[in-house]
Amino acid sequence: MIRSVSVGFVALALACGALVAPSASAATDAEVKAKMLNETEVPEVFGKAKNYDFTSQVLGKSIGICGTPEGKTLVSVPAPSSQYVVDIETSNKKTYSEVMERVYQFPTADAAQASFQKLFSDLGTCDGVRTAANGPTGSIRTTTTTGSPAGGEYEVFFVQVNARFNDTDKQYRDRTSTLAVYTQAGDAIVETFAYVNPSAKITIKQRNALLDLGERLSAKWVG
Repeated sequence: MIRSVSVGFVALALACGALVAPSASAATDAEVKAKMLNETEVPEVFGKAKNYDFTSQVLGKSIGICGTPEGKTLVSVPAPSSQYVVDIETSNKKTYSEVMERVYQFPTADAAQASFQKLFSDLGTCDGVRTAANGPTGSIRTTTTTGSPAGGEYEVFFVQVNARFNDTDKQYRDRTSTLAVYTQAGDAIVETFAYVNPSAKITIKQRNALLDLGERLSAKWVG
């Protein structure tokens, strides 16, 4: 395994997110893009937005919500063919971050709800501490925690992963954190995602901001 700190863990976080062929959709890219995350919506706790990218390419054949340090997906459901992603890089003086929205649009609301409930029912499988080798002299230790906050307008759960990269070579030592918030709104499953490097954990302010953002983004996919 390559001992790349940031790229290696982003690959883990996007376990089921390899971009492949474009998907067909009744809506135009411009119509979908108007409903997606934009730079002005990025919470200040993640820094200032500096780069924006939108794609309507297929993210993968499944929606994977967690995995092992080696890249094995632990919990997933089949993904629909209509998929969209916005990736916005952010930065401040201390960290590099990405805030993303991924939308999986199903043929019907019932289909979206069934897939969401399946992911939620298997959520406990994600929790735990896992370690794997990373290059000839290093290791990755991930701590995954999940939850389902009450009181929101939409069904929601989150998956948080704190990763520690250890190595005899100092340049490969690092700590990164990710938080993915999943909501089901209308015919869509919406994932609102943040990656922070270096970071030992997602702060309470960051988690609350991402949960609020996920709810606001989900409202765009109802009706």
